[in-house]
Amino acid sequence: MKKIYICIMGTLFSLSLLTACSENNEKDEKIIESSDTLDLKWYSEKDAVKKSMSNYTMISESEEIGLAGEMQTLLEYSGTNLYEQPCDVTLCLTSIGLIGINYHDLNGQYDQWVERITNSYGEPTEISDFGMASWENDPIGIGTSIYVLYTDNDVQISFFADETGSETVPQ
Repeated sequence: MKKIYICIMGTLFSLSLLTACSENNEKDEKIIESSDTLDLKWYSEKDAVKKSMSNYTMISESEEIGLAGEMQTLLEYSGTNLYEQPCDVTLCLTSIGLIGINYHDLNGQYDQWVERITNSYGEPTEISDFGMASWENDPIGIGTSIYVLYTDNDVQISFFADETGSETVPQ
């Protein structure tokens, strides 16, 4: 079930960036690294991501086709924390590299996560009635978004970079 939400979030994020991509034809070379994103660099290749994550326990590695038809590699790790809360994390990579960092708090409360992210990144750009808050105002660099999603099994906190990449945007 976790994988489905990760893929859905990636697809939602891609669709929300279509207009932004036409304005910014290149990937943001000024990569913002922070503890929220495990100090990983957006668009890193799978081997570089695995090396950076070597202090964590890998739970699984899988490949699947995303909703937009692209191949995604999902790397799931345990032993991570977000705001001092233990979480599992699933990293989403496409042909352009790392585009998603998805934390899963099995014991979390949706409202508490929205408050934590709001305290760090400001008010959400949208809050839906079905348990999703989004920050689509480049909170951690150009072309980035954050989502907090309530599911039946957990709260997912997702950090996404523009997944269209400069190679797929008309020049």
